[in-house]
Amino acid sequence: MPLRLGPLGGEGLSVRRSGLRWLCEDGHLCRPNEIVAFCNIGLGGANRAFADEVADLQVALAPRVAGHVRRAPDVSPGGLLDRIPSLPWAPQTVWAHLDPVSGAEGPEEPDLLFVAGRRFTGVAEDRAGFLTGWHNRRRAWWGDGDEGTLLVPGTCQQDGLIRGDDGSFGGLFDVLRGPAQVVMTQGEPLAPCAAILNQQNACTREQADAIREDAMRSLLETGPAPSVAGWLFVGALLKGLEPAPLDERYDLLTRSGLRRSSPASALCLSLVGEGQQLLRHRRLGYVLNIYAYRLQGAGQAVRDWLRRDFESCFQTIGDIAGQYRKLIEAAPGRAFILINRISSHLNEAIQSYEGLDDATMAQLAGLRAQDLNLMLHDLAAAPNVELVDADAIAADLGIAAHLPDATHATGELQQEIRAELLSRLQAQGVAGFAPRDLSRC
Repeated sequence: MPLRLGPLGGEGLSVRRSGLRWLCEDGHLCRPNEIVAFCNIGLGGANRAFADEVADLQVALAPRVAGHVRRAPDVSPGGLLDRIPSLPWAPQTVWAHLDPVSGAEGPEEPDLLFVAGRRFTGVAEDRAGFLTGWHNRRRAWWGDGDEGTLLVPGTCQQDGLIRGDDGSFGGLFDVLRGPAQVVMTQGEPLAPCAAILNQQNACTREQADAIREDAMRSLLETGPAPSVAGWLFVGALLKGLEPAPLDERYDLLTRSGLRRSSPASALCLSLVGEGQQLLRHRRLGYVLNIYAYRLQGAGQAVRDWLRRDFESCFQTIGDIAGQYRKLIEAAPGRAFILINRISSHLNEAIQSYEGLDDATMAQLAGLRAQDLNLMLHDLAAAPNVELVDADAIAADLGIAAHLPDATHATGELQQEIRAELLSRLQAQGVAGFAPRDLSRC
């Protein structure tokens, strides 16, 4: 059974591709809709779509039925031609042959998973693999339409949850029919939290300019200048303050044409990003949320700047609840999927809280996580809010086996949380997130 590329982009749009790069061995037995190859994509003419993603636009190919995949000759010339879109996208090109399993039938054209990455800077180029590089936003979409977009301000927990173990978004693509889009923003070293998102939504261009100019002046006029690594840290930090992801619209390339999507219809937020301390600028009032380990490589000049120009502010449970309510109220008509914290910790073996003062109690990670989870439980009473109880899922599977460092989950735990996330999206009726028919697998 020949597998052909099929049409892409619709009438009047010139599409070019790189050579194919393979994600499986020749003769691999693939399941339906399994990604087996990918290539880089370029759009010709005066088209201005994907302006900040033009170098990191790719498409992955997935046969629609199960079978053994046999690579076609001449679709992968090798060298830089497998990374740069210099070949025409020809619909009749046979890119592979499939030996279907007994009784399997389906079209010759593969299912397509599109991905795009927006770099922190134009010089951070890396086309080594599928969606590789230093990006502050990665997204994937499939299906011929614009029904639903899930926005995920990313933490380390959500990266594996959303993008999967290999970073390809394949876990979602496997099980969701679409048309759907998933957008993951990552502003490292700025960690996402409700206060940061509200700040981004309210930030004007003039305020962003003032923040940048003040930071540069303070770093240059007081003490030794930062190292190169320090400047990179500050640049990424300031860039993370600027976007307003709730209002972003996205270019979508599909088989039938090019279109512009609406802003996100659903948001997924995790309590993992909510730390106890924020840094508030003493004069301009904006806040930063930075994981402590990120500061180790920032350099002394940057740490001195943060110590000099910022003050530490403790976030109470009430403060965080207020920020969540503000964020939800600012996005009427959108679904919110909230993931709670895993409250059990192997290194906390407290038999009794009697005799502990308030200051000590506030520093207990497990107890604070339980209070935060109760706060989310109250928020989930709103009709457009759903709760993913990662705490209960982890407890069922076993904390010691599936959260051994008290922070990062195993693949099995991520898979279970992902399934609950999709269930909550479907409960909210978010378009595009209906399950595929998996009976063919």
